[in-house]
This record gives sequence, structure tokens and C-alpha cells, in this order.
Amino acid sequence: HLKVASTVATDDVTVRIREDSVSGTVLQELRDDILSTSFPRQFVLRAEYTASASASKQFVGTAVRTSGTGNVSRSASTVSPSFLSVERIL
Repeated sequence: HLKVASTVATDDVTVRIREDSVSGTVLQELRDDILSTSFPRQFVLRAEYTASASASKQFVGTAVRTSGTGNVSRSASTVSPSFLSVERIL
């Protein structure tokens, strides 16, 4: 669950799940409008990943403004968390 806010309503943003770093391979992406400056927009993304080895792995959630003029930021708090969960399927 990635929560994204913008300083301008109707800005268009793209959120992504990436491998390893902010410039890593994109596993999933979703593009949508930010409808309000009062509340962050919540994005729910899912991606499958098949490990090639038994080792540690990093996944990164990113957000970028794809059109508009506002400043886009990730948003989270203790009462409204943003999180990434990983499930191991055997």
C-alpha cells in the first residue's frame, strides 16, 4: 500500500514496485490521478517475483508525477501507515 499526496489536485502520478533500488527493474506499475490535496491517494499494487537463488532481496516502492504542476510525495503516519508485504509461496 503506497500513499501518495500532491500539492495540486488532478496531478497524474505513477507508482511502481521495483527490484533492488529506485532505478531497478519495474515489477508492477499503476498510473492514476490525485483527486484531492486534502487526502493522500492510496495505491495497492501486487507483483509476482520468482527468486533465482536463496539470498536476501530488496523491493522498493516509488512514485513520480507523470503530468501536472504539483509536488508529489509519499505519505504515511502511525495511524495511516504505508507498507510493503512479502509472501513466500512454496
